[in-house]
Amino acid sequence: MTSRVGTILLDQLGTSAGELLAGFCCQDDEMNSWVHGQAERWHVSDMCRVYACVSDGRLVGLFCLSMTSIESFSVPKSVRSGMSRVSFPAILIGRLAVDVGCQGNGVGRALVSDAIERSVELADSIGAKFVVVDPKSGLGEWYRNQGFRCPPDETDGRMFLPMKAARRMVRGGEG
Repeated sequence: MTSRVGTILLDQLGTSAGELLAGFCCQDDEMNSWVHGQAERWHVSDMCRVYACVSDGRLVGLFCLSMTSIESFSVPKSVRSGMSRVSFPAILIGRLAVDVGCQGNGVGRALVSDAIERSVELADSIGAKFVVVDPKSGLGEWYRNQGFRCPPDETDGRMFLPMKAARRMVRGGEG
């Protein structure tokens, strides 16, 4: 699936994306290091799928998707659907970053929206109960504004979005 956000193209990272990745710079040195040294390798070796947001031939943002699980005690009983499993399958939105020159322009919001849409499509094919993020320090409120929740009795760390809520976001009411 290729998405268009205005004039921005968002698609899986190509197999020779080194030059595209080399020009990327966000405000997090660890993330920049991962983008420049690991992103393409992780994508090619099936650790995750990296999705690149490109505008005018320049990488303006990216995120990756991979499978994970979330422990049942980490979610409220109301979203467990009566299941008492030890863990639930989930899709992790990881390594989301926006180039410094594009921050504050809605690119991050567009990336999360696209990642949620892709997660819903994946869940329809393979099953997943949640979409999960591990926000960097200080970004929890931003992810809350995108619909994610913290586990009970926690304010930091891993956050989740029930797949039913993700489907409603994507499909407008259908969960």
